[in-house]
Amino acid sequence: MKIAGEISVLSPIRRLAAAAAAAAPLDSEAFLAHIARRLRRGRSGTAQFSVLCLRIDQVDAVAEALGPLWCEALLGSAASRMAGCLGPHDRVATLGGGRFAVLLDEAAAPPAALAAASRIQRALGAPLLLGGHEVFATASVGVGVAGAGTVNAAELMRDAAAAMAESARRGPGQCSVFEPAMHLHAVERLRLEGALRRALERREFELHYQPIVSTRTGAVTAFEALMRWRHPERGLLPPSAFLAAAEASGVLVPAGRWVLAQACRQAREWGERHPGAAGIAVGVNLSARQLRHPGVVADVEDALAGAGLAANRLHLEITESAIMESGEAAVETLCRLKALGVMLCVDDFGVGYSSLSYLHRFPVDVLKIDRSFIAGLGKVGACGDIVRAVVGLAHGLGMHVVPEGVETSGHLAEVRAMECDFAQGYFFSRALPADEAGALLAAGTRW
Repeated sequence: MKIAGEISVLSPIRRLAAAAAAAAPLDSEAFLAHIARRLRRGRSGTAQFSVLCLRIDQVDAVAEALGPLWCEALLGSAASRMAGCLGPHDRVATLGGGRFAVLLDEAAAPPAALAAASRIQRALGAPLLLGGHEVFATASVGVGVAGAGTVNAAELMRDAAAAMAESARRGPGQCSVFEPAMHLHAVERLRLEGALRRALERREFELHYQPIVSTRTGAVTAFEALMRWRHPERGLLPPSAFLAAAEASGVLVPAGRWVLAQACRQAREWGERHPGAAGIAVGVNLSARQLRHPGVVADVEDALAGAGLAANRLHLEITESAIMESGEAAVETLCRLKALGVMLCVDDFGVGYSSLSYLHRFPVDVLKIDRSFIAGLGKVGACGDIVRAVVGLAHGLGMHVVPEGVETSGHLAEVRAMECDFAQGYFFSRALPADEAGALLAAGTRW
């Protein structure tokens, strides 16, 4: 019975794999050799051609949900469907990691290559049954066109890959034609990622702290810890200048571990130095990559234990998009984090997926309303109604509310009238170095 069951599951996978084999895709080395031969023919007067670089957008999701065998089935189907869209002299190659390359022998200009990419997208989009689930595949596609200035096969593939990366940044199912700026961006990103790794080793990161204020008392009750990079050449850089690269490269996981430890130590130190701030809390942002990392719960435990900080004085801030991107795994991780006693906050609420269904599934303590809604208070539009509705929803679910982006006395009056629990924004203070934040606590400042 066991053997029969295994065969029944694997048979469709084997059929799809056989279809892929029939398409006879090249490996990367053979594909580069094929491009090189085509370039040589081009110099003798043959028309230009194009190369597509593609990545199936659903690879990671299928691998996580169904496992590697069904992921192979997805890729086998993709290879077969691509081959069915091509002419007799076009070729497909597998590059690994859910990526493919296609040589379009007669696509002499971007419009022809884009038309071929569109045919491939339509073919991929037909439903595919994998493990009892319908999957609708899309691809992030980059186009490189071989012209008079093309030096070699590797350069053409590099250009197509840079365009593919641009498509992936724009979202699933996108297609981009290579432009020189993309290569410059890729080089700069590579340099930035290397510099970020050195920055971690050289301790160039530091934390600044933005106060969060009670709307009832006007006193500081917590600080949000925000990373800064003391770049040796460019000076102090805000998160917008480096966090995306840190997330993509994986640097944010070890850097985030350092942020957790440093922020917890700082909160403990403030509580010891300023008797009136004995319960001061600190908020730390967790990225999607950190939330998916298997060691995140242990990292939080270590940070709390190393600092000797009570768990309820650590607030972990996670965006809606990070929660939803992490899928069902986020439920277990957030529940394990909550079991430690930390406070869980949904950051930038209202601009991500805004799926209210997850609020009762996840052990959320705080909703932080995105600053875009606060900026619209008092103006024509529905921002005030939206904020009131979110406050009512949160309070009905036993959550606190923190509007972000409070920048004027009018904003503060509005959010107080709406019975928001806390507030954060430039009206109170920008993010401060640790010593200046401590001075704010020492002065007992209230608003």
